[in-house]
Amino acid sequence: MTLERFSEKQRTAGTDTAKVRDRMNGLADRVQTQLDNLIAIVRSDPVFGSKFMDDAKGLKYQLEGAVEGTRTMAASWGKLSDGQFEAARNNEIEEKKREAQILEA
Repeated sequence: MTLERFSEKQRTAGTDTAKVRDRMNGLADRVQTQLDNLIAIVRSDPVFGSKFMDDAKGLKYQLEGAVEGTRTMAASWGKLSDGQFEAARNNEIEEKKREAQILEA
């Protein structure tokens, strides 16, 4: 039987949430690349492209909002991951203090 420490679970969770962050950033990068290509194509028609892309609620505005939203979510997952790693470190410090108290008693 192996004893698993809570801090190990927190580190595993931190690693997993960091992977989510990385995948979301990768997704945002790919969407941004496709958006840039689409913008170039649509802008090739000066009348239609300008109206379609530059309008305050046009395609460019909508898609850039989606990309930015994805990046914001990725940053949130990153902060969650950082918190999980920090909690693991703090938990280990507290475990060491408790062990020292037990040995002193």
